[in-house]
Amino acid sequence: MPLSYLAAVSVTLAVVDAREQRLPNTLVMPGLVLLGWAIVGAEVQEPGRALSVLAACACAAAVFGAGWLAGAVGMGDVKLAVLLAGTAALLGAVVLPLAGVALALLMAPALVSACSDTRIPLGPPLLAAFWWATVLAWPP
Repeated sequence: MPLSYLAAVSVTLAVVDAREQRLPNTLVMPGLVLLGWAIVGAEVQEPGRALSVLAACACAAAVFGAGWLAGAVGMGDVKLAVLLAGTAALLGAVVLPLAGVALALLMAPALVSACSDTRIPLGPPLLAAFWWATVLAWPP
């Protein structure tokens, strides 16, 4: 369910973030609600599975929360990272998509030097890394 939602809004999120340097709650929050429902469904289907999904969300939130506290990452990026990590965990592909998110964060200094503003839109590289890693990790 969250994967379908992300497929529907990824391009819009990337374009809005690139233009306005913000990820609108009206696009990110419905995905988080769907993720919550999917986590509940995963727990009902396979008891104990929701714990690994929540752990992935917590890791993403911790990494980006530290960046947010340091003033380097926006709160929209934190929410998007939680949505991407949770969706990847539901797919059973945690390591590769999280590595893609880490790659996007490593690209941040280059993006800062390329932009005249110190605020950079992390949404497009986060989404690109997520989709790239998800496609690579997709079961054959």
